[in-house]
Formats: sequence, C-alpha cells, structure tokens
Amino acid sequence: MSFTSPPSRRRRTQRVEPPLPLFVFIAYGDVSAAREAIDRVKQMSAQARREYAVQPMLWRFDQLGNARWREMALRETREVKR
Repeated sequence: MSFTSPPSRRRRTQRVEPPLPLFVFIAYGDVSAAREAIDRVKQMSAQARREYAVQPMLWRFDQLGNARWREMALRETREVKR
C-alpha cells in the first residue's frame, strides 16, 4: 500500500496592481463645491479600467487672486510626477 499525497491544487494568483495616483487641480469657491468636485472625479475614475487613488490639489479662488499663492499653486502642479 502506497501513501501518496494528492496533487496540489495551486490557484493562479492574479497580480493586483496598486492604484495609480490621479492628481487633480481643483479651484473652488466653497467647501461644498470642493467636495462635489472630488466626488465627481472619483465617480469618473471608478469607471476606468484601472484603479486610481484620487489626490486632489485644492485651491480657493480667492487664494489664486494673490500672485504669491498663484505661483505656489503653479509650482505644486509642476512638481507632480508624470
């Protein structure tokens, strides 16, 4: 009598890609508008074939009226790695 183990049944594991960062510049007038914009971007990204991690860059309109803040916002968008 021979004792052999049954053949192992290995499941093929699918390689799961980490979500890609999706940097989004959002200029807003009030907090509810910013939240709505973020929600819309998340809804659109959910329809993509790839999973994205939404990374909003939020700037108020009144901040962007100031040259110093506007330059900071431009610098931030330039620093995003493509």
